[in-house]
Amino acid sequence: MAGTLITNLTHFLDERGCIAPTEGPARRLAEFLTGIVAAMTHDMDESALPSRCRRRPGRKPCPGNLDTQFGGDFEDLAILWRCPECGDHGIITHWQDTFWDLM
Repeated sequence: MAGTLITNLTHFLDERGCIAPTEGPARRLAEFLTGIVAAMTHDMDESALPSRCRRRPGRKPCPGNLDTQFGGDFEDLAILWRCPECGDHGIITHWQDTFWDLM
């Protein structure tokens, strides 16, 4: 598995705060990441909703559900995610005050 996907969520957003890519892999990745943010901030419950893994090893959907948690300090709170099945993992920063921040 490749390295950690470190994402500043604002890099996927336009000036209105909507997902900027309209199609293709960038759009799918943005939807995956915003879904994680929404699930994690729904009730600030780290086990709120399981998010499915995005990977397709061998062209078959990975059966894993993501393990997610908050990391960092309150002012720079990041969301850490990892698939226990395939090892895909990443960090989402700058998600606060986006449409998907449901706190």
